[in-house]
Amino acid sequence: MRNRAIKIFAGVLVIAGVAALGFMGYSLANIMIVEAMGNQARSEVVGEAPTDAFAGFDSFVAGDDAYDLGVNTYGKTIFVDNTAAFKATKEKCAMAIQEMRSQAPELRRFKQGSVYIYANYIFQINWDDVNKEVFLQRQFLSKFLNYYENGDPHQ
Repeated sequence: MRNRAIKIFAGVLVIAGVAALGFMGYSLANIMIVEAMGNQARSEVVGEAPTDAFAGFDSFVAGDDAYDLGVNTYGKTIFVDNTAAFKATKEKCAMAIQEMRSQAPELRRFKQGSVYIYANYIFQINWDDVNKEVFLQRQFLSKFLNYYENGDPHQ
């Protein structure tokens, strides 16, 4: 009698465990789907960006479609095309990027996968001894990094 009760109890535990694992798998799948949809919403333009989003940086953005902006579903200013904006900024801010790398040799090459590292370092670099053009590039790079991060679906 006692062995039978133990077997029944063990069977109930196994069934409950399988049911719990099934529910957890279902929940994990739902979380992944919702997360993917949320990340897509980060990079989807649903409105117009403020007209002053690049105020003071006309020399960088004038006539360059790579810097077209919009607003995502969270109301954050984003680039219409993050990749195009990245490529243009890498070229236009080359001196500021080089200054950062010279002061922080641990920084890897500036690429889309390392943008967030640069965003962390940009305020730690000493910009006091750079010329005006490099300092202006630094300011623009900071603005770029903010908009880039707002619209990165992998963030």
